[in-house]
Amino acid sequence: MAILTALVSVRFLEREERRPRRVLCSVLITVTGMLMMLNTRHLMMILVGLEVFSVSLYALCGLTRSRIRSIEAALKYFLLGAFSSGFLVYGSR
Repeated sequence: MAILTALVSVRFLEREERRPRRVLCSVLITVTGMLMMLNTRHLMMILVGLEVFSVSLYALCGLTRSRIRSIEAALKYFLLGAFSSGFLVYGSR
């Protein structure tokens, strides 16, 4: 899916005049976070993988800074992720 995402996003990035290296790096970091969550049995490493996964997705949501909706989506997603991570930590205690 990461390869398919990279192939599909090239045209969008050319149209938006964005740097494709940043997006591809964020996609790879996202996949790394997913694999960290899948390949562990420790709850703390699941949380670390979730945070790695989430932080790169926040950056991808706010990719087009010229659009106000993109910034709003990234901010709302960040707040939702922060609260849900807090609940996960509180619940795992």
